[in-house]
Amino acid sequence: MHKRITSSLVTSTLAVIAIALPMTTYSATLSYTNVDLGVVSTELEAGSVDVDGKGPFIRGSLAITPRYFLFGEIADIGYDRDYDSLSAILGFGGHLPITSMLDFVGKVGVVHQEIESGPYDADDNGIMLSATARGFVVQDLELEGGLRHVQMSDFANDTSLVAEGRYFFTPRLAGGVIVHVGDNSLVGVHVRFTF
Repeated sequence: MHKRITSSLVTSTLAVIAIALPMTTYSATLSYTNVDLGVVSTELEAGSVDVDGKGPFIRGSLAITPRYFLFGEIADIGYDRDYDSLSAILGFGGHLPITSMLDFVGKVGVVHQEIESGPYDADDNGIMLSATARGFVVQDLELEGGLRHVQMSDFANDTSLVAEGRYFFTPRLAGGVIVHVGDNSLVGVHVRFTF
């Protein structure tokens, strides 16, 4: 039920972006040089494991040309039943303008994840692919939605619907929410600093 409601939210987000873009004016712009600091609450389902967790994350991107950027993210999540997870992604992305305030964004990254539970300690590597639409729907309100897939060597793989929203208090400072719906669902809040 929760996943159905949230996937409807992601679909609605994309529809709102497409409908509202022609009617808006903006003070903030789509930037690919930024840093996000935040906290997430997540649910991990893998085999017999079904645990809830929360923790901080930091992510950022750096524009290296007008169309391409480097990105990275790291999250340190503490789960129920004494599970701890540290994950990091480093990668490369590009964006294709659809309109002056709507971009198609693609990313590919290398993933490293470590899991600890008591004496158990494991780590794994993989890749992350994502495709999203990102744009302003009203002045200073940016929405982003699409798909994200993480393919690991040994750990469980995950394909998620993703939705994010950010409100820009100034052209360089925003607050936002994040929702991922998949086997590893999460909800979070963050502050974005744009450069």
